[in-house]
Amino acid sequence: MCIEIFIYGIWAVTSISEIFVTISYAENNFLDMAASCWQMIWLSLASLLVVLPLGSHIGPLVLKSNYQALGLPYFNLMLYTMPLVGVISSLASFFVGQGQTKVVLISACVTNILNLLFDFIFIFGIKNVVPALGPLGAALSALL
Repeated sequence: MCIEIFIYGIWAVTSISEIFVTISYAENNFLDMAASCWQMIWLSLASLLVVLPLGSHIGPLVLKSNYQALGLPYFNLMLYTMPLVGVISSLASFFVGQGQTKVVLISACVTNILNLLFDFIFIFGIKNVVPALGPLGAALSALL
């Protein structure tokens, strides 16, 4: 629950760049359009300053002891890659603010199809090629 609050907070703040991109695009001010997107990308990456120190300590506090063996690797990988949510949101806002929603739609569809494929590969493995990773495989496929 605590991760979701932080993730959605980053997502909500970085989505604001869509408004600034739209205003700059309407005024044909393309430099400001890119600048607002970059500001949100840097903000997302700066959230690592919060995530990295807390990452190794918060997992055992929020997961019950009988779930920690399988849950901690998943939890930590998802927590450490959380700033990517803000980067993705900033980039999506950049395209949506220009009215290029097809770019976002196509990338989301391709990403979800690849995630589904990688889920099967990383969770269950491929004999003698990729080991079955279980919950860690689910986190890896979400990352890719």
